[in-house]
Amino acid sequence: MSTIYNIRKIDKNDFEFVYHSLCELENEILEASGFKEIFNDNIENKNYLYLIAENKNEKIGFITFHSKSIASLWACWGNSRILHNSKLQKKRCGTSAI
Repeated sequence: MSTIYNIRKIDKNDFEFVYHSLCELENEILEASGFKEIFNDNIENKNYLYLIAENKNEKIGFITFHSKSIASLWACWGNSRILHNSKLQKKRCGTSAI
């Protein structure tokens, strides 16, 4: 018996799966309309890649990749040194440690 997995780019039709998966992960109900707006913006952003894994027709997981330019990362690194790795700077730069 072989299992067939498919990995493809996420599209707008995958919103419900991603939304419910993140609500479960965060253990709370996220505000759906705002989440949907961000989701739609993110899947159209050329610096982000959202992939979904399926087993036959069942969605089983997803992953996101977010890229930033070297200049952006350098600015975050420099600012975080000045701010001594404050939580605000880490959140703005999208990382837990620089």
